Amino acid sequence: MLFAGGDNVDLVYTSNWCFYTQEAGKGAFKELSMDFIKKYMPQTYQSQAKVSWDQIAINGKIYAVPQNFDNTISSYKYVAYREDLRKKYNLPEITDIASMQQYLFTVAEKDKGIQAVASAGENDELRNILLFQQNNLARPDPSYDFMYQLKDSKAPAESDIFYVYTSDYFKNFCETMATWANKGVWSKNAINNTVSVNDSYANGRSSLIAWNGSVFTYGKKLDESKTGTTAYADVTPNSIVKAQPLTGDAVAVAHNSKNPERAAMALDLMKNNKDLNNLLEGGIKGTHYVVNSDGTRSLGKDASKYAWDGWSWGIRSADQLTQSDIDKRQTGIESKITSRIIKTDIDGFTFDESNVKTEMSVLNSVRDEYLPSFELGAYGSNTSKIFEEFKQKINQAGLEKIQKEYLTQYKAYLAKNK
Repeated sequence: MLFAGGDNVDLVYTSNWCFYTQEAGKGAFKELSMDFIKKYMPQTYQSQAKVSWDQIAINGKIYAVPQNFDNTISSYKYVAYREDLRKKYNLPEITDIASMQQYLFTVAEKDKGIQAVASAGENDELRNILLFQQNNLARPDPSYDFMYQLKDSKAPAESDIFYVYTSDYFKNFCETMATWANKGVWSKNAINNTVSVNDSYANGRSSLIAWNGSVFTYGKKLDESKTGTTAYADVTPNSIVKAQPLTGDAVAVAHNSKNPERAAMALDLMKNNKDLNNLLEGGIKGTHYVVNSDGTRSLGKDASKYAWDGWSWGIRSADQLTQSDIDKRQTGIESKITSRIIKTDIDGFTFDESNVKTEMSVLNSVRDEYLPSFELGAYGSNTSKIFEEFKQKINQAGLEKIQKEYLTQYKAYLAKNK
């Protein structure tokens, strides 16, 4: 709306999961030539990983400045759950999806005081675990729903790439969610719930949440409330993790900017001046955060008024201050995840939807209409029937044309990067 209204916007957060290619295609962001970057962002020109420019480029043109360090770990999902309830019902530790399911079914059946999962509007994080991670599915371009089964670092064949939401993987996921809904794992009114899933857990109103390392924040809140005790688990411990391109967080200069050169200069400082970067990341030193003698950071007296890294994802520094009291369970889980990350031959592939923009819009509208209900198992025993209806509408939206364009660009990328 800001772009369409011609508002004077200078810098915009964007990413491969936050409409970078779509908005760039609409002309929302200023094209940044390497000469422009060299002149107005000299520190970034020197410090930025060269591969990041290839990864952010669309048809050889750059429309945003990506992050400058591998942040794959933040995209991986695991769970926090009520250890006190697990012990109460004499259940095994949660170590995989089967033991998680047993735990959730038991809580849903026996503990009427809380929700097993306090789903709200959708179940996207459970989808990430049960559909993507469980099946080792990875995207050649993180912005789009074409996927392949990740096995090693080699580029997949064109025939191995498919649209995930018409696949048997997704159908099986939908049927599993229908079973979980029937077991009462979440409220029948979950699609209309507006209370945060994570807040519900922190307040002792649910038994499990799924997310990235942020689950430790809410687990700590639950522990501090004395309502229950938290444990954590990676329920897909054998999954392969595809390294994420550096486009996972980025900042663009808005096309509407009246002073794009000055905006770029400001961004250059925001990313590279350590004192300014710390100020933007964490607030005022000594007030919102404290630097310890070992170089780590602790909460300041007004930390609650300015959360560290609450908004500054696009300008994160690789050498930012680390938290002093990170839960050892978190570092333990994350180290195991890190050991399973692999870089692939297609980490820099980017799809340009310009030639199928209309079809993409229609297809995404159909997807978004059905997806929350599928994730929440709302179709019950009719899930398989509704899935076929959904699949037909996706095909009618132009899937074949989109997939053909996608694979044409993918083939060209492989030829260029042999």
